[in-house]
Amino acid sequence: MTKNKLLFIIFNLVLLILLSEGVYHYYYYKISLVIDAIPTRASSGQNQLIWGENGIVETIQIIFIFFSITYFFLFLRKNKTNLKTFDRLYVYLYITGLFYFFFEEISWGQHFFYWDTPSFFSEINHQNETNFHNTSNLLNELPRSLLTIWCIIPFILIKFLKSIINDTFLIHFCYPSENLKKISILILIFYVPDFALDKLNIYPEPSKPLGGHFITTDIKPREVADFITFNFVRLSELVELLFCYYILSHAYYFFKKFKNS
Repeated sequence: MTKNKLLFIIFNLVLLILLSEGVYHYYYYKISLVIDAIPTRASSGQNQLIWGENGIVETIQIIFIFFSITYFFLFLRKNKTNLKTFDRLYVYLYITGLFYFFFEEISWGQHFFYWDTPSFFSEINHQNETNFHNTSNLLNELPRSLLTIWCIIPFILIKFLKSIINDTFLIHFCYPSENLKKISILILIFYVPDFALDKLNIYPEPSKPLGGHFITTDIKPREVADFITFNFVRLSELVELLFCYYILSHAYYFFKKFKNS
């Protein structure tokens, strides 16, 4: 078994653990009623230690992006003088984007150094943090849309791109390994169900819980929809984790392709 396959299996096992914990935590109160156990807490939802701000999933994302940036700096150290002007531009622009992603995730250091949010951000940031993506839908959705395209589209269009682009470096930069296809498909599995139900406007409205939690063992439409669309976890963070895993894998394969060149 190659190192790449082993890492992919390990990541999927971690993903399975996160999803299993998510199911248990989200449907905890209902599960307790089914097995006639006495609930030790009176509410359901996502585990904030894992899915909340600065939780385990966000920390993994930050680590993935950090090592992605590292791989590209290692690439530049070895290949900078051999690159054409436009090839160097692709890499610099991409690294700039990775830096922006990294610092936005840690609110430009606020998550580590705990400074008070400057007045400029506190007035426009709906989470009262030092970052841009929580200040408007545009600055939140545009980068997310670009990430979605970057992580999904290449494996679909790579044959077409090869037929119209003569720049070998650009082709390798966009899609350095066929192994990325598996990650793109994984992203689609988690992304499409919620996207489809939302765009078709058929996502069930939440039931009004009595006392803030599930009271009966009856299965409600919203609970089924949340399960099918993976909204029993914080889906936005799960998809971001997959994006970050793709970005790290892309950086690794890109570095490896040019390592011995």
